[in-house]
This record gives sequence, C-alpha cells and structure tokens, in this order.
Amino acid sequence: MSFELTERDAQTLFGIIWQGSYEEAGRGEVKKVIALMEGLRKQAVTAAAEEGQPDADTGLIGISWNDQPDGFRYLVALPAALARYVRHDDMRGHDFPRMSFATAWHSADDGDVFAHYQAMFEWIEGQGLQRATRIMHHREEYTAPAVLEGAPVLRLMTPVERA
Repeated sequence: MSFELTERDAQTLFGIIWQGSYEEAGRGEVKKVIALMEGLRKQAVTAAAEEGQPDADTGLIGISWNDQPDGFRYLVALPAALARYVRHDDMRGHDFPRMSFATAWHSADDGDVFAHYQAMFEWIEGQGLQRATRIMHHREEYTAPAVLEGAPVLRLMTPVERA
C-alpha cells in the first residue's frame, strides 16, 4: 500500500447525507444514495458537455463523520461545477476549508477498505502526523463513473495535521 500527502482547496460540495448504522451500510443502504448521486452526476456531465465543458467529468466525493453511536453520516456529493446542472430536493451545499490529507488509492484488489484505512492511520503516525477530525473523519473520491457493484474503487483520504 502506497500513501502520500495531498491538499484540497476550500470548496463547496453539493449532495445528500445518508445516516445509518455500520450494519445498514454493510447491507448496502448507503449505496442507494451513491447510486442516486451517480445518476445525477451523469446527467450533470452530459449537460456540461452540451455547454462545451467536457472537463467537468469528475467523480463523486464522499465525506464521512463517525459521530453516531454504532454508525456514521456520509455526504455523497458533486463539486459545485457539476451541481449547478442538476437539482434534487435533498441536495444541500456544504462548505469545506483548505485541508491536508493522507491519501491512497483503494482498488478492488486491495481487500477490505477498513483494513486499508487502518494501515493509513499507522502510516500517519509514522510520519509524525495526527488525524485531524474536527471537520470530517474521511474524504473519499470516487472514479468516474463510480463503481457500484463489487469492491469499491476510490481514493481514501484522512485529514491530517502536525502532531
């Protein structure tokens, strides 16, 4: 597993928050929101291309907050450049500041996502950093299109700061 540090500029993401237990997520409940947002993402990409914006084909972004007993909240979102092309009653804007992240690509061959995150946490400590979870616990960047069946393919990201 290969880890690195990266930055993300301040941005507004537009999406829908799923909230539930780890058990519900394991049964695929959160994937329903991911599938809904992937459909909206595809509509937005088509509309953007019709307006001469072919570079707008970026993947979904997931933000998680592990702040529920036995569960979490998960924002499934589009960047503002795509969100302007679609509407959904449950979509809301969420502002995030510039942040530093430990990051790694997770492929279908990498096994369990949680084990990959655990290895990332150990790498973070080994770099003299600590997890910075005041704003979010994790950010995940999906491929375009999102892989909805089988093992996930996405960039795993944990906010970090100097220890």
